[in-house]
Amino acid sequence: MEGVRGSSPLSSTGHHLRSSRILGLAIVWVVVQVRSRRTVGDQVTNADQSVVESHPPRLVRRPAWCQACGMSIAVRAVEADDAPRLLQIYVESWNAGFGELMPHLVVDEDRISRWTTELTAAQTRWWVAEFDGSIAGFVGIGPSRDPIDPQLGELDTIAVSPALWRKGIGSALMRTALDALADAGFTEAIVWTLAASDQGQAFYDSMGWTRDGRTRDDGDQVSFRHDLRRPWPDQ
Repeated sequence: MEGVRGSSPLSSTGHHLRSSRILGLAIVWVVVQVRSRRTVGDQVTNADQSVVESHPPRLVRRPAWCQACGMSIAVRAVEADDAPRLLQIYVESWNAGFGELMPHLVVDEDRISRWTTELTAAQTRWWVAEFDGSIAGFVGIGPSRDPIDPQLGELDTIAVSPALWRKGIGSALMRTALDALADAGFTEAIVWTLAASDQGQAFYDSMGWTRDGRTRDDGDQVSFRHDLRRPWPDQ
């Protein structure tokens, strides 16, 4: 995707920090996009997809339930036709979540084309969450790009429509991502997020992630780890 690889308000994909080495900001509740090293418009770095494909993840989770609104949240594998809606969610959540921290993004035909290609390239696994019959968010995972470690997976991107934050959609997507990372054979996962993103870090804490002390981009980004060998919230 684009943006700070691995960053975005409740998305983890955007790439606009001052340097092209932006590997993964994640502001959860807003966008948590997590990719690694590249600026907006760059192509996705080739991941070691053989590691992921050799252990097929669970493509569909049982529906979660939003107690506050009385509606179910269904998670399914992404389809190429989802690209325009996913890009819209990504841009809206990026702009709403990063506010004055990052330049605003826009939806255009070139971005839609790139997203369609990336979603179907099989280099990263993607899922979408449907809420009240419409796509409300998405998540992607793959092998870690920073650092390179065959036992380490990465939360690439997680984004939820700003109008639907705090309804359990981000949590449902996160549990799907953790299940898939574990099923792919990884023992641990990493996600990069903005050091100034209190919301994002609070979300990761609530989902069992912990700071590992690593930083990059002159301290603008920090990383969290998740031990995939132990249980995590699943409600």
